[in-house]
Amino acid sequence: MTLATLYVLAAPIGEEGANSFLETPAGTAVKATCGALGLIIGLVGVVRMMSSLGRGRVGQAFQTLIFCWFLAGLLFSPGLTINAASFFSDVTGKLLCSVSEVAGGDGSCA
Repeated sequence: MTLATLYVLAAPIGEEGANSFLETPAGTAVKATCGALGLIIGLVGVVRMMSSLGRGRVGQAFQTLIFCWFLAGLLFSPGLTINAASFFSDVTGKLLCSVSEVAGGDGSCA
């Protein structure tokens, strides 16, 4: 894949292209692949949990299950994952701007 191809997929925010990628045929294939990986990770989590329970490690078993199901959930819904990443990016930016203003910045973060 060349750099020019990557540039076409990564359109500036607010434009058509990257923002509606998940609705394109290639985006549908990506969503299907992510769903299949999510299913596999979820099943691996259950198997590893059973293995850890068999060895008497209850805490590790549930930790593994929760982590694998969290990853599977992120993969099952790529649109929600993108929205959540955008939300946390905005929150982090506002937090850093607030810290900058308290530390004596110029207040130009608004």
